[in-house]
Amino acid sequence: MTHTPTLTPPTLARRIWSSLYELTLLFGIVFVTAMTVQTILSILGIRLPDWAHSLIAFVTMGLYIVYCWTRSGQTLAQRTWQLKTVGMDGKLITAGRAWLRYTLSYLGVLPALLITWTQIHSQAQMPSVATIFTLSCTLALVNWLALLGTSLAHPNKIALHERLSKTRTILVEK
Repeated sequence: MTHTPTLTPPTLARRIWSSLYELTLLFGIVFVTAMTVQTILSILGIRLPDWAHSLIAFVTMGLYIVYCWTRSGQTLAQRTWQLKTVGMDGKLITAGRAWLRYTLSYLGVLPALLITWTQIHSQAQMPSVATIFTLSCTLALVNWLALLGTSLAHPNKIALHERLSKTRTILVEK
């Protein structure tokens, strides 16, 4: 007999803490991937454009997250914070739906990336790395909180990227 989970939405605070933990884990995954790719490229004498490194990071994070969501519905951070990503019916999601949700979750950081890129390319003098980093992090944080905050406007606490991908985050009740 299969058990359908209770579709209890988590609190915004739990989602935020889980996301922060997820960012820490993803940093490690991306760091190891970047180091490995850069080592191989250096040995081969190949130089990739900057956008290619960003694409590699995006795909690497996506592979980890999609794998977790389609196998158990939980990444390591979600397991720690007792959250699960499921379809609207409470069942595990397909790889296609997981990729859609992951891609749509970039709605939270895309505005920050675009504003930062605009600022870098619109000035005659290149801003300092510290300025770029501070601007990017501040804007990404504001946008990310706004995206998660869209769950507050929905009766079932479903955020915008979840609605668009027909998925949801639920609290795993023990």
